[in-house]
Amino acid sequence: MATESVAANPENINKAISFIDRQQGSGGTELLPALEKALSLKASENIARSFVILTDGFVDIEKESFDLVRQNLGKANFFAFGIGTSVNRFLMEGLAHAGAGEAFIVENPALAPVMAAKFRNYNESPVLTNINISYQGFDVYAGQTHEKKSFCHSQPFLSGSQANRVIPMVLCVDSY
Repeated sequence: MATESVAANPENINKAISFIDRQQGSGGTELLPALEKALSLKASENIARSFVILTDGFVDIEKESFDLVRQNLGKANFFAFGIGTSVNRFLMEGLAHAGAGEAFIVENPALAPVMAAKFRNYNESPVLTNINISYQGFDVYAGQTHEKKSFCHSQPFLSGSQANRVIPMVLCVDSY
């Protein structure tokens, strides 16, 4: 559709829908090459990019996909949306976790419009962009934190806990 990221304006959204409508699915989802291609596209400066990963079937390259999303978390937002009865839930939930987001999975086609509206509300408006996080009063280890380009409405900011412990700390978040 494009050789670089484009604005999510009505014209480009219609082009994207038309592009998707012309695709012919025949099995053998090539998720990893698609993610690599999307990440290789030139990005606009100071604009949050979002990649929506949609699938209706089984994909079997989970670990590689999780690693790629995790390694590129500061470059884009990743959203996982699966539809159908044979969706690989492990993949979709893992991509959402690696992308510090939420998986949206619809097994019943009658629920698709409701879940699509929830999904759109979740990801259409970043509420914080260009985020810097610093931690004071506690140590953060690799894997406990993540770099994000932006956070969207209702998106979890931090995850994890210390069971039955109160830890004095200061979390500083700057956004510009």
